[in-house]
Amino acid sequence: MSNNHIQIDAINPRIQYVADGTVTTFSYPFPILDSGDIKVYFDAAEQSGGYTVSNVGNNNGGDIEFSTAPSSGVVITIERVLDIKRLTDFLEGADFSADNLNNELDYLTMLIQQISQDQSTML
Repeated sequence: MSNNHIQIDAINPRIQYVADGTVTTFSYPFPILDSGDIKVYFDAAEQSGGYTVSNVGNNNGGDIEFSTAPSSGVVITIERVLDIKRLTDFLEGADFSADNLNNELDYLTMLIQQISQDQSTML
């Protein structure tokens, strides 16, 4: 995780596009902490490769660039998916880092956004 503090705005951590068969770059408008935080789907099939993720740690998100343009009509879903875990263990009497606290709170905020997104699709 980066030592730079990012801003976590009230934003949906998921975006969709419909491919046209020629475009290879699609943006994601939410911050991520690691390239592994991004999941990419063509229709409902998760993609395990064939793309690169740019601008990790950027407040405004970044881009997914595919090595080959997705087929025309394919629905591309890009979402931030985090493991539900704690990042830092604050020990009694140990140094207390504002950076570690900010990173922990950012991660928790992103998890809340993820859970909210998951809940919004339920009946």
